[in-house]
Amino acid sequence: MNKLRTPFFLLLFFLTISCKSQNYKETKNIIINSVESYIKYKNENATIDNKKNIIIIGANSANDKDKNISVSFYFINPNLLVNFNYSKVYSMNKYKIAIDKSLNKSDILEYAFKDFEIPYENFNLAKLPYSYNHDYWNLIIDSNSEIIEILPEEKSKEIKNILEKKGVKISKNYIE
Repeated sequence: MNKLRTPFFLLLFFLTISCKSQNYKETKNIIINSVESYIKYKNENATIDNKKNIIIIGANSANDKDKNISVSFYFINPNLLVNFNYSKVYSMNKYKIAIDKSLNKSDILEYAFKDFEIPYENFNLAKLPYSYNHDYWNLIIDSNSEIIEILPEEKSKEIKNILEKKGVKISKNYIE
């Protein structure tokens, strides 16, 4: 009986890791496709200068009760950033990306963008804090790696259509 116990626990351990890895892979695809769609969408309306602007992306628990995560991303000029908490720089479609390390799901984003890492750059170029209303996308992704909510509400239908065309999974429990 003891001889079977060790292989059983090893099998259980590897299955657990495999399931978590699979879920991370699906979530990675949603995040990558969504950021690519965001870049394309923003540049269709007005070209965003990739030498003057970067993308900030953050992920946090949507709430304490379930495993959903909230992912937000937006363009910003580094001249407006001060004390922004990030440790690595990534690049996608010629845009530099920084992940907000102050939020509790930054590990998922680092996994998603690990193949896009480039040398570190300082983006905290502002002398004083500055706040302004920016155009952002916020996605709530459930534990099945499906989108269940899109913010801002005013643009959610348009964003949903863009993401569906990209093949991103939208949950049957999607909140409209």
